[in-house]
Amino acid sequence: MADDKTERDLLRAREAQALMETPMLANAFRTLREALVNKMINSPIDDPSVREVCRYQLEALDNLALELKHVMETGTLILRKEQQRSEMDGFFDQETDLPH
Repeated sequence: MADDKTERDLLRAREAQALMETPMLANAFRTLREALVNKMINSPIDDPSVREVCRYQLEALDNLALELKHVMETGTLILRKEQQRSEMDGFFDQETDLPH
């Protein structure tokens, strides 16, 4: 039986996975990234502050995607651990034919 924290982590993982699998979100990430890169490329050569702001925004966008991926992976690891625990419990619950 999973504790409350594990249940919350699994719920967060399912929510993150649902978000990441939404075509609209993937399109939003791609559109924002392209817009920021284009803004950097087309910024005036004598205005590095525009490129710096775009770089920070790209970093924030990447960090958001990484956080969602991390939450999903955490949920996957929890599920694997619980499955392994369940398999081991089942293994030790079985009577084995050991030589006497």
